[in-house]
Amino acid sequence: MNVAAGFTTGFSFYYSAIHDAGSITVWIGLNDTGTLLQTITLPVTSSEVGTNPACTQTDEPYCPFFALGVTFSGTAESVDFGGTVNQIGFDNITLGSATAGGSTPEPVTFTLLGLGLASFAVISRRKRRHP
Repeated sequence: MNVAAGFTTGFSFYYSAIHDAGSITVWIGLNDTGTLLQTITLPVTSSEVGTNPACTQTDEPYCPFFALGVTFSGTAESVDFGGTVNQIGFDNITLGSATAGGSTPEPVTFTLLGLGLASFAVISRRKRRHP
């Protein structure tokens, strides 16, 4: 992705990597040239129905999408979104902010919140039973 006017601070996005990991590199120059400002590795995300509560149908291969932000010092003019073709997807790219904006492409936020609260409840019960 080239941004001739440049952007600073960072950027955010949502991604889903269904079988192969991906990467992001941020460059000062256009077409991935000049000084490298930032590199980040994107791990594989689970897309198997039943392994993630947000993924309920077999026709959702890129589920769930996860929010991620990248920060850097300087002015970037290009970003390389790396990964295997048809194995990684990117959405809702926001320049100038490392906090993902807009709505989440699917209900992963509430699902993760619910799982976190359920985990605390289980841990609390176990502690009460076993002093």
